[in-house]
Amino acid sequence: MRCKYCLQTNVVKNGQLSYDQYYRCRSCNRYFRRTLLDDVNPKVIQSLLNNGVHRYEIARKYGCTNTAINRYIKEHKLIE
Repeated sequence: MRCKYCLQTNVVKNGQLSYDQYYRCRSCNRYFRRTLLDDVNPKVIQSLLNNGVHRYEIARKYGCTNTAINRYIKEHKLIE
């Protein structure tokens, strides 16, 4: 596993809250949690949007909420 911020592999588990495992990076000393969308390539989401797939359907496919999909689209600057 890699850190979301510095991409180093020096990561340790650091507690659990509401079924979410939290991690701490020993390199940059930042905390983060792993989400279902972390492994998704932005190009895949962009191609789904280009093919007319609705955001709710994308959320259902990846097992997350439509709010998480909206945030992902905004963070990665994807266009419908």
